[in-house]
Amino acid sequence: MESARPLALPAFSVPRPAAMGLLPPSLRWLQAPWAYHAAFWTVLYLFNTVYKGYLTKDYPYAFYDYSVRLPVYLVACYGNMYYLLPRLLPQRRYLAYAGALAGGLLVLTVLMQIMLNLLVNARLCPDDVCTAEYTTPLLFSPRNTLSQLFPVLTLVGLATGLKLGKNWVGQQQALQEVERLSLKNELNFLKSQIQPHFFFNTLNNLYSLTLKKSDLAPEIVLKLADLMSYVLYDADAPLVALAKEIECLRNYLALEGLRYGTRLHLAMNVTGEPAGKQLAPLLLLPFVENSFKHGAPPPQLLDIRIALEIEAEVLRLVVENPKNPAPPIGRNGGVGLRNVRRRLALLYPNAHQLTVADTADTYRITLEVPLA
Repeated sequence: MESARPLALPAFSVPRPAAMGLLPPSLRWLQAPWAYHAAFWTVLYLFNTVYKGYLTKDYPYAFYDYSVRLPVYLVACYGNMYYLLPRLLPQRRYLAYAGALAGGLLVLTVLMQIMLNLLVNARLCPDDVCTAEYTTPLLFSPRNTLSQLFPVLTLVGLATGLKLGKNWVGQQQALQEVERLSLKNELNFLKSQIQPHFFFNTLNNLYSLTLKKSDLAPEIVLKLADLMSYVLYDADAPLVALAKEIECLRNYLALEGLRYGTRLHLAMNVTGEPAGKQLAPLLLLPFVENSFKHGAPPPQLLDIRIALEIEAEVLRLVVENPKNPAPPIGRNGGVGLRNVRRRLALLYPNAHQLTVADTADTYRITLEVPLA
């Protein structure tokens, strides 16, 4: 088993809105991540300055006070996001990260305290706000460290939460994209298996007629051409019109009718209106094909009943055929049906219902799938 490799944390950035792509070239700089960061810190700076100025009734003091604090906050937040987090957390060095963060924040808080006391409090702090401890050039005040550390911790925690939240969202989106591509590739693979399987069976039918030099062979070739056009081109889309899928079934049944002749008793009943409704391509054909493949052997009559019930949001397919006690010779044993089961599980998870009634004499399937 390979050892677990640490995941690299993606860089902190803000997702770009789709509408930003509509900006003129002169305003495209607004799409840059630094513009979002600058906007965040500008809003934070103005809010704290105005708020503290309102509380102290001294806006110049509030302006200089936060002008000293802001560089410390920037160093604390970005030092944590771009240095400590990427280097320690992916390697699961949690104790080292906690110690480095606590030590770094403590040092920065002390430096901020010194600069505030020397540059701001001793000169500008109003008498009713600052005590004598602030108005003297004291370099360090253990008593005030915790109160000065609180806003630093708050901003670092907020920035870290935003970064980790953004990383989580990005990873979830990446996982969803991988799952989507994997699902798409698997569906394409299953569909690619269904197509040659279908053509293989149809060409086998055509081959048997050519051996007999049947006059039906040219008509089968034309029908097969129509089916190939649908399977190779129309069925390449994720969804197809229900009317085209039904037409594909009718063409296939016409081919089988030419092959079986009077031995085939076929009843196909379609109720409901297919116009404007869609479903996954080649979803119904394997069930109908399976009824011929495993139907009664010659010279017995092959009695197949097909019912399509089209409702507002659900399609119900019922296929019933007599059961052949002996498996067909030289066939692949249900490749198409296995594939369509897998496709149903991928395309309509927990949204479809497939019921198989397998008795001694008959084989009946009932499929219900949602319509788009």
